[in-house]
Order: sequence, then C-alpha cells, then structure tokens
Amino acid sequence: IHPGSFGDELVLDPALRPLMRTIKVTVDEQIEALLPRVVLRARCTAADGREHNVEVDNPLGHPDTPMDDAAIATKFMALAEPVIGRQRGKDILDRWWNVAEATDLPALLRMLKLPAGS
Repeated sequence: IHPGSFGDELVLDPALRPLMRTIKVTVDEQIEALLPRVVLRARCTAADGREHNVEVDNPLGHPDTPMDDAAIATKFMALAEPVIGRQRGKDILDRWWNVAEATDLPALLRMLKLPAGS
C-alpha cells in the first residue's frame, strides 16, 4: 500500500467497488489499550470462509523498531518521486542528510516547496 493506491483512477474504478464494500475497518479496544505499543492487525475472510490473519507488533518506524538510513531513503524516494521527480528527490535527500553542516537553512527549506498543483 502506498499513496498511489488511493489515486482517483483506483478509488473510482467501478470494478473495485464491490471489493471496497466488503472492507470493514474497526478499532480493537484491546489493541488500543496496549499504547504506546503499536499492533497492526489485518484479517481477511475469503469467499470460501477461510481466514487469513497478519499481525505486526511495533512496525518499522516505531521508536522500538527504528528505520535505518537505507529504509528512510527508500521511503522518502517512494513518496517524493511521484510528486517531484527522481533527481529532485535525490538532491533533496542528499542535502538534508547533511543538514547539520548546512549554512543556508532557508535554501534547504525552499527545496521542499512543491510544484504548483501538487
């Protein structure tokens, strides 16, 4: 699942509407009571009644499961590239990895300005 998963062409696709009507999102109070521990649980029931369950405890990015630099760069590029392009995303990432040495913070912030219509 990524931002493109929610684009208009997919969300409005009439072929997906029947599937979307079967999806239910609920709050599990037992999981909520575990905070600050984070548990993500997905349960899928197939048409034949078989159940498939996936549970992730403290997913990547949680303070107890921090992302390494490679994971941060991969996630940044996956989110940035569709909006600002690959090269600009790489340029921003390269400059922001070295923010501690930056002498012109306003210039770094200007790099983050999105194109009109984004």
